[in-house]
Amino acid sequence: MKLILSFLILSFLHINVKSQITTTQGVPCIQAVDQLLGVGVNVSNVTCNCNVNALGSFQNANNLPIASGVILSTGNINQITNGGCVGGSSIGNGNGSTGTLNAIAGNSTFDQCTIEFDIVPTCNSLQISFFYGSEEYPEFVNSGYNDAFAFFITGPGIVGSQNLAVVPGTTTPVTINTINSGSNSGSYNSNGSCGNGIEFDGYTNQLTTFANVQQCQSYHMTITIADAGDASWDSGVFLLQNGLSCPNGAMSVGINKIDNFCGNECNGSIDLNISGGASPYFVSWEHTNSNATSLANLCDGDYIVDIIDNTCNQFKDTITINSTQNITAGFTNDTICLNNSTSYIDTSLLNNGAITNWEWSFGDGNNSTAQNPLNLYSTDGSYNTQLIVTTNLGCKDTIDKTILVYPNPTTVYSVNDVCVDFTSTFTNSSTINSPDNISTYDWSFGDGNSSTLETPTHDYTSDGIYIVKLVTTSNNGCKDSLSLNTIVFPKPTANYTVDDDCVNIAAQFTDNSNVSSGSISTWEWDFGDATPIDNSQTPTHLYVNDNTYNTSLIVTSNNGCKDTLEVPTVRHAMPLVNFTSTPDCLYDPIPFTNLTTITSTST
Repeated sequence: MKLILSFLILSFLHINVKSQITTTQGVPCIQAVDQLLGVGVNVSNVTCNCNVNALGSFQNANNLPIASGVILSTGNINQITNGGCVGGSSIGNGNGSTGTLNAIAGNSTFDQCTIEFDIVPTCNSLQISFFYGSEEYPEFVNSGYNDAFAFFITGPGIVGSQNLAVVPGTTTPVTINTINSGSNSGSYNSNGSCGNGIEFDGYTNQLTTFANVQQCQSYHMTITIADAGDASWDSGVFLLQNGLSCPNGAMSVGINKIDNFCGNECNGSIDLNISGGASPYFVSWEHTNSNATSLANLCDGDYIVDIIDNTCNQFKDTITINSTQNITAGFTNDTICLNNSTSYIDTSLLNNGAITNWEWSFGDGNNSTAQNPLNLYSTDGSYNTQLIVTTNLGCKDTIDKTILVYPNPTTVYSVNDVCVDFTSTFTNSSTINSPDNISTYDWSFGDGNSSTLETPTHDYTSDGIYIVKLVTTSNNGCKDSLSLNTIVFPKPTANYTVDDDCVNIAAQFTDNSNVSSGSISTWEWDFGDATPIDNSQTPTHLYVNDNTYNTSLIVTSNNGCKDTLEVPTVRHAMPLVNFTSTPDCLYDPIPFTNLTTITSTST
């Protein structure tokens, strides 16, 4: 099989093989497990750890032990369809290994592909059907390249972890070393020529193994395969579609009923045919106090049967005996919030003839004879709505439903007017009638920002009037909204000048502050020399010591918004004039000595 054939022979045979088996890569994990499931089992918590090319499904394998199902491979499943015509499948899947198969393989493992899930059987014997193929056959039998796979199951009644991938009737794991032409040869098939359906050089018969389980208990199952020794020469396990199942299957109930004529005839009957599952079967009928599988002389109405077998299989159904003109009343209605009209849609069914009358009672004193009426409930609460439909032959049917009218929330909140860059606080006092509750709050602050908090805060970056909207929604989808205006006042801009001059010359402070709207109402001047605050708009101040003073101005607008500015001013020392002279003769020059000084602490 590993010989290289000519291009023409390869092409011809490859086309024939493609007609015998096809594969599908990339099957979602849960879909792959669904294909495995047969009767009597339920699974959950499905996970996969496989290369996308290593897990898939196969079909049309009519010349192989299993015609269709799921493949787990250590390579690329599309190569499996080559039918032994391309010199072998040895592509690998590139996935790592957890080492769980090392003991079975007797070597390190590679290219592992794993499916895991929880399974609850309705029986006490769980079966799985499969066959195994490998490119390691026959050259590497009894070598270190013992590609391995396992079906591990753990749970109640099982000690440790049990491997179901064993030679039937033994505890020997299925590998190339345990089923081959020399060991368990009756279960082995050589695939030594081109065209026998799959690429692998050898494969097993269909094998079915069993696990003793406790019905209705939860078990964990791991299906896994890996290369051994190296990542060369691929192997694959082929799992029978619907092959993971309870051998006896699920309980099946066939129902044969005969309806009544129209009117008050009571000649209907019901016969049950129960099979599958595990006998004995326990039958009970609601409202009839009977345990029989057949009922006769039945009037029109619903007959509820509950059947339980000797495992955990249960069948429960409502069997309706109708008149010859079989009418079933029905209607739907939309979700009802208070103050919204409730729309009722008639969905009544009739096998022949026509429905001619509709009698509605809405449970609040209102009635209607329209086919699809509207009703406006005045208060929230629970209402019993009844529909009676009548056919052209006078046959009737009635349906009652409990209608819930949900309360609307009442949206109430308040917001404080603030200055720019100050935080607006929204006080939310929205309410709704119990037992409903408000589930979401949708705030729009009017400046493009929003929030879903119950009681948010927000900082506006520019002044103006903003429309704030709150939409409250109840747990049943009922809504209410409220919009309020909030004012964000502009912040004034403090600005002034002060001259630098000498001590004992009054410093002039000139206010240049402004605000975009409104007016400035107060000024607070700090001259930096520990003198009291001055509240005039344009003050003067006399400094007595030369120094540099840090002056500041706080301005407040008529809306209470403030701004502060600090400006330093320098006060220079005054010079001290002093001189001396020496007396001399008339007309002689008198010498003067200048002793003028300036003492300053200015910087």
